Amino acid sequence: MLRTVPAALVAALAAAMAAAGCDSKPAAPTTETFTSQAQGFSLTFPADWRKSTPGYGMDLEIIPPDQKDPNVFRDDIFVRVEGLADPMPLEDYFDVKVAKGVKNMPDYKEIEKGPARLGGTDARRLVYSYVNDDTPVTSITYFVVSGLRGYIVAANVVTDRFRDRRIQFEEIVQTFRLLNQPPPAPAEAPPAPPGKKT
Repeated sequence: MLRTVPAALVAALAAAMAAAGCDSKPAAPTTETFTSQAQGFSLTFPADWRKSTPGYGMDLEIIPPDQKDPNVFRDDIFVRVEGLADPMPLEDYFDVKVAKGVKNMPDYKEIEKGPARLGGTDARRLVYSYVNDDTPVTSITYFVVSGLRGYIVAANVVTDRFRDRRIQFEEIVQTFRLLNQPPPAPAEAPPAPPGKKT
């Protein structure tokens, strides 16, 4: 046998739910998106991470909240953008940047490399370790070319913490997006059938 709920009880429950909803405050945003129209990219990251003043050729550096001591190596994610004099294939850009970078990294060791996607864009990915002022560091670095710009997006973590932080850092790096991408090259028209004028 079905029991009916008194209308007064339904009204009281609805009023209580509405009142509870009115008192609640909107949740603070959990992420922040940095957008640079001038450099043509955006990156989304946790709102409690801090943006550092760009320097050392970086256009954006973000640092987790637990990395406060400026006197030791701090885990970070950075984006570096550089203008290219001429269009350059991604593979060439990758080879040039890696060859130049290896010269400046003590104890450089390649861990893995290969083609990848970054924010829906073709990229090259390199995972490597090196030593920074006696601190072993592991880096996941992506290389992207768009028009006359080259982009390097890197996550750098003290090697002892790399295993614990890798997933979060990779997720943040994957929020990288190119803005105002050049339009794709037009598709080639199929050849005309024999005997037909085009």
